[in-house]
Amino acid sequence: MINGGEQEEIGNLKIKMKKIKLFENYSLENYEREIEESIYEKWSSRNGDSLYLLESMGSEEEDRLDWLDDEELTPGEMRALERDLQVISKEQLAALYLKALGQYEFGDPERMKGRRSKSEVVQEDVYVTGIPGIEEFCSEDWKSGNLFIGPSALSDAIGLRSLGTVTRTVNKFRLLLDGESEGRYDEVVYPKVINAFDFFKGKSPEVIQGIAAGGIQNPETSKEHRSVLKGSGISKADSLIIGKLVHSLFKDYMSNSFFRKNVCKAQSSAISSISKSKRISPEELETSYKNYLISQKMLDKFNWCGLYSKYGIY
Repeated sequence: MINGGEQEEIGNLKIKMKKIKLFENYSLENYEREIEESIYEKWSSRNGDSLYLLESMGSEEEDRLDWLDDEELTPGEMRALERDLQVISKEQLAALYLKALGQYEFGDPERMKGRRSKSEVVQEDVYVTGIPGIEEFCSEDWKSGNLFIGPSALSDAIGLRSLGTVTRTVNKFRLLLDGESEGRYDEVVYPKVINAFDFFKGKSPEVIQGIAAGGIQNPETSKEHRSVLKGSGISKADSLIIGKLVHSLFKDYMSNSFFRKNVCKAQSSAISSISKSKRISPEELETSYKNYLISQKMLDKFNWCGLYSKYGIY
């Protein structure tokens, strides 16, 4: 029969064993993470050229208070509220002005209504993508690593329900920047936009970005317009290059004994590592990887894990 002292000793032993088990599990998780990061860092250093493509107030304060603190609504805004329509805020106007300012300073007037290159769009968006907190709404030009933002994402970022209001207000600011203070027959410039323009035109982009930051929404909940967008915006040729990079890292993981040639684990780690560092979604990386394997006739059980993949083959 076990006495009280022995029971206490057994209890202490069980506690020690439990702590040891917890420590072992914790150490294993850390060890796995360290190996994964080490493999990625070595792979990254070898693929630097390719990865480069993936990345390739004083007097103002008085005016700021005069304009920003004026909360009086115009008769038109009152009617909009009565019809349960959205009234554009000053933070939203600040963001839209920055969008227009970038187009005005860096855009080619002859190409503004046509198809521009990704590098041109990135340059035009340099002011609006600099708004603190807007990063999660932006897309990344995988060649240069710079950000850009389309009307749908910008609408979600600043909380404007009307996508048309985004594009029309940017156009109105463009007209004012071009010196067309009365607008055109097809684009009327309202007093509220003119008042905002008169305030913004003497301010630095950093000041205006600070104002716009106050209206940035939660990216997890504000996604009304982005949810209906189709496609990733990555060309077929670029997709194959990205897929090749994923396969390169996948092979490095597979060659490490810790992964024990576990295809699913290696594929997941490769996609996750690149996604975290290069702002490309796992879904886009997985699709690019699959397309690359298909193009190389390598879509098989040795290179592709479809069992746990949302977009996989079974």
